[in-house]
Amino acid sequence: MHAYPSLALLSADELSAISMATLEVLEETGVEVFEDEALALLKDAGAWVKGNLVRIPSRMVTEAVGSSPDRITISNRNSDRVMYLEDRRCYFGTGSDCPYIIDPYTGSRRSSVDADVANAVRLADALPNIDFVMSMAISSEYPKRMIDTYQFLTHLSHTTKPVVFTSHDKDNLVRCLQMAAVVAGGEDNLAQDPFVIHYSEPTTPLRHPRDSVEKLLVCAERGIPLIYTPGVQAGATGPVTMAGALVCGNAEILSGLVIHQLKNPGAPFIHGGVVTIMDMKSANYSLGGSPEWYLANIAMREMSLFYGLPLFGTAGCTDSKLFDEQAGVEIGQNILLAAMIGPNLVHDIGYMECGLTASLEQVVAGDEIIGMARRFMQGITVNDETLAVKVLKHVGPGGNFLGEEHTFRNFRGEHWIPGLLDRDFYSKWAAGGGKTLARRANEKAVSILQTHRVEPLPEPILAELEKMCAAK
Repeated sequence: MHAYPSLALLSADELSAISMATLEVLEETGVEVFEDEALALLKDAGAWVKGNLVRIPSRMVTEAVGSSPDRITISNRNSDRVMYLEDRRCYFGTGSDCPYIIDPYTGSRRSSVDADVANAVRLADALPNIDFVMSMAISSEYPKRMIDTYQFLTHLSHTTKPVVFTSHDKDNLVRCLQMAAVVAGGEDNLAQDPFVIHYSEPTTPLRHPRDSVEKLLVCAERGIPLIYTPGVQAGATGPVTMAGALVCGNAEILSGLVIHQLKNPGAPFIHGGVVTIMDMKSANYSLGGSPEWYLANIAMREMSLFYGLPLFGTAGCTDSKLFDEQAGVEIGQNILLAAMIGPNLVHDIGYMECGLTASLEQVVAGDEIIGMARRFMQGITVNDETLAVKVLKHVGPGGNFLGEEHTFRNFRGEHWIPGLLDRDFYSKWAAGGGKTLARRANEKAVSILQTHRVEPLPEPILAELEKMCAAK
């Protein structure tokens, strides 16, 4: 028997109410779609199309949810299946495309470059609790239109873990998928054992831009897993009430799903999004530091379970500008929350300043906290061995258990052992330099960057990828 921690928010009636409100918005208000093929697909399937405004009958949403898979398997670069996006299985990864980074060697905040992308990906490759990677930084020294393809090449070269990536437009997405197919040994192999997941976004409120829909259609056609996630800011781009913001985001996701499934029924689609608030004092987007964002994360998980769809979630991020006490409070809370509610993909480990700045130290600390949260989620095992009646009888009153075989046999499975957090007495901590958590995280990050070596791509494949990336 196991006793597991659990967390619930919305009742069955409340989930149904949000879903029904979403269907009402899609039928009566509609969404704007700025892509001709998608408009034709929607019209032919029975949607009401007037210009770019599309009103979607509820039956079309129901059919799309029914045809979308409830389980998606993701492989690594070596075609080993390593992530199973189903039920409450939870995998953690870094964030994407921060224009700034806290330099791990100088501590200064500066614009990010391709070397930072490589460092972030290689760091994530080394950390045991980081399951997938995103770019974290931006390869800003390259021409703007080609930044995404060079970032993708850096991903392929510096990790064997699954890659979640963004692309500038349809053409660059196709190029990236062609590069991934070279690594996988062909397009059929890539579709059968995908090690890449594409990320695209609608525009809140209730708009599907041409580039976003073009990328959605490419992924649907090729059977590449797609995250299609809104970024609702309650009080600004969405209703100020959290229930209304959830309806807005859900309408954007489900209308995207309808287009996706009309293109290729059964293609892998991942539900989810970032629903948070506009801070009314700063007019900023709160990512990691508001209780409303926590509530929305729980609600999105419950909505995805309601529809039977894998979920893309968020944790490990902070509104702080440094890896400081505020960052520790926020990332500790939101990583534990994510572990308890179980989004299948949890991104943004290492994000700070509303996603503008990346911190490698925060990735290292996040890896440690994920390990702690995973032990917490294992719960308490109750059986004859763990009830320990025999050893209690043997030791008896006044004894100790340190030298017992039962202790040796069970302590590693029962007790989480930190690698970064400090549990020493003050005297030993002070003798070791009195280092803060931020300093220990920095030293670990720098050590990994100096010593970790990623399994290289075969030279002929790397050469072909470089040629493809540089092609006009």
